[in-house]
Amino acid sequence: MAQIQQPREQIEQVVVTAQQMRDIEARIFAAGMPVAALMEKVGLSIVKTFHATSLQRSDKQRVGILVGPGHNGGDALVVARELHFQGYEVLVYRPFSKLKELTSQHAQYVESLGIPSFDSIESLQECDLLIDGLFGFGLERTLTDPVASAIDRINQWSKPVISIDMPSGIHTDTGEVLGTAIRATRTFCLGLWKQGLLQDGALDYVGKAELIDFDIPNSDICGSRRYAGGAILTGMGARASGVGMLSIAVPESIKSMLNAQLPEALIVGCPETDGGAIAHLNLPDGTDLSSFAAISCGPGLT
Repeated sequence: MAQIQQPREQIEQVVVTAQQMRDIEARIFAAGMPVAALMEKVGLSIVKTFHATSLQRSDKQRVGILVGPGHNGGDALVVARELHFQGYEVLVYRPFSKLKELTSQHAQYVESLGIPSFDSIESLQECDLLIDGLFGFGLERTLTDPVASAIDRINQWSKPVISIDMPSGIHTDTGEVLGTAIRATRTFCLGLWKQGLLQDGALDYVGKAELIDFDIPNSDICGSRRYAGGAILTGMGARASGVGMLSIAVPESIKSMLNAQLPEALIVGCPETDGGAIAHLNLPDGTDLSSFAAISCGPGLT
């Protein structure tokens, strides 16, 4: 059963889909954050969190790093490099010959340090602990061999496993097991909680989940006219909780959509920007935010 730890109050309740996370990252990169710099930031944060876990012992363990073809694999290679510099014996399992450019650069540097890399999972059998960087958020296809067989073998070993962002093999949004999946001891979720981690089908694979904050700007937490579904789903969730009075402020252009889905709610249409976001709140006369018992801010904004 998964256990969730929430380190930062500002974002601890924010749960995103794979597409929402892609959009958030795209805005961060478009604003000028280099992809390589974010990978370094994330990798170093993973190492710091690793040292704080009960899985890390005082003696230097033999650590196996599972590397996938994308940026999740790049994060894992940063971790491999740093643990090597700190005196750990590090072994890398890299079953993919074709890697994304930045991940490939990290793999080349790891090799230059003399860290051994293998395409057979059996080479990591004597490791004390494994760090899973095969697949992060966005996985949607069923895993096939040789990776599927390697994951099954890892699960048979019953070694401690830390998964980066998502246990490899779990669908980011639905929590579905895509053929097979890593049964993690701990999952270090990056930036914002991924929806799939909270689904019933994933709970036996997540282990103890902890959020690693990499300082996503508060303005990048949700959407706008483009993300009307976020407001609808949040409203439905509030309705299902049994609230007595539900008010929802949305851009004027999607007010009719919300009225159709939630006729019992008070839908407040607000002036909007050219991009379809709320320009400013337009609450009914005599109403202010202090009159509400609870406020959800984020679904439907930019």
